Amino acid sequence: MTTPTQTVPTPSLQPSKELGVGSTWQAMPKPHPLDHKPCSIVLAIPARLESSRLPGKLIADINGKPMVRHVLDRCAKAQSPTAIRLCTDSPALAEPASQWGFTTVMTSPHCSSGSARLASVVTELIAAGGRPAAQTLIINVQGDQPCLDPTLIDGIAAAFSAREPTPE
Repeated sequence: MTTPTQTVPTPSLQPSKELGVGSTWQAMPKPHPLDHKPCSIVLAIPARLESSRLPGKLIADINGKPMVRHVLDRCAKAQSPTAIRLCTDSPALAEPASQWGFTTVMTSPHCSSGSARLASVVTELIAAGGRPAAQTLIINVQGDQPCLDPTLIDGIAAAFSAREPTPE
């Protein structure tokens, strides 16, 4: 993972000579979208086993790994996060996540939704980012998205970090 102040080379095409027949383009590094604004990006994955529509779906086997493991691994491939937190009320999810190297924040089993689950531990999520709340972006990643493209996470982080004023 990179820190929000680290430059990540992202190609930007620039002409290497005057345009015309035989002109070539070369990739020029451009600053990472988060360079201009110091902020922390915390990915928060609300997860519970007792889903009303499909109980246990987060531990459903997909190519030899539980669904939630795929989601956590995809989050870890993103470049922008400062921290990744699995937010769950279930030791059956927390324990394996810890074994896989991920940090879990335990929540109440009485949360009515994933958003309520994250809201109940927002103080811990902000602390995971290591910056004040005004400099912390928390992105809610659903626990049942095993094919999530990590570049989407980076795009969301860049778009929200570039906003002035920042979302409240």
